[in-house]
Amino acid sequence: MYFETVRELALRPDTIRAIQVPFTVPESGLIEIGSIIESRVIEMKPGIFQLLYQTGFDKRDLMWCEFGFRETEKPTFEILRADEEVNIPLALTL
Repeated sequence: MYFETVRELALRPDTIRAIQVPFTVPESGLIEIGSIIESRVIEMKPGIFQLLYQTGFDKRDLMWCEFGFRETEKPTFEILRADEEVNIPLALTL
């Protein structure tokens, strides 16, 4: 699992699923990021961020996962890329 704070969020060419969501880091600056198999507590600058979750497979057919954070006052929710396992409803609810 990998994350970074960036000026711009960009999709990797090998991304099969990408979802961006609003994300708030509390005043403590501590957040926990996790997947099904592991989680980590990390420290970040408190604030409002656009979180970009991406996943795909590498050349060895191993799944990878990346989290990118961009500080912004107006984050949005959007499914940027979906594979066949993602069923997108007509109306999305946060």
